[in-house]
Amino acid sequence: MRQTLKTFKWWWSWTPEVIEDYLEAMAMQGWKVVKVGFGMSVFHFEKSQPEKIRYCVEYNPNVKGDYITLLGDDGWQLIGQTTGWLLWHKPYEDKRPELFTEPEALIERNYKLMKLLYAILAIQIVNVIIQLTNHSYMDTYTAMDGLGLFLLILIGMTLLFFSWALYKIKDHNRRLRNHDL
Repeated sequence: MRQTLKTFKWWWSWTPEVIEDYLEAMAMQGWKVVKVGFGMSVFHFEKSQPEKIRYCVEYNPNVKGDYITLLGDDGWQLIGQTTGWLLWHKPYEDKRPELFTEPEALIERNYKLMKLLYAILAIQIVNVIIQLTNHSYMDTYTAMDGLGLFLLILIGMTLLFFSWALYKIKDHNRRLRNHDL
């Protein structure tokens, strides 16, 4: 009978090494990823022999077949993809392989993610403007029903979160350019 395991592991887009190291440690314990889900946070494993496997996370919403073939020729296998995120793996014995060998490639990956975050941020700003113009919040407190206030607070928190995420990704790119990582 096959042994399986399903885990949830949260990570931030500017720290993919957290999930990569976690998956590599699981492979060393004999758990091999067979499927991913929910924004690259849910992992399905099957029990196997302990093995050195390098996992790499990439954000690339426009992946093409030639790209998959090119990486496949180098020994990388696409394990799964969800919401623009791709998970690659490559077994190894001695030297740990890298999917991104140059900082510029990591910076480019981060720029692709930043485009998505900027689009979401712009939509949220428009949403705040719509919410504020549809309610006369300034006239009287009773004009703001509980749901409207909740939505406005939620949208505000979303704006703060995406602004913080963009800052963290830009900081990560700065450290990559300065070779501080």
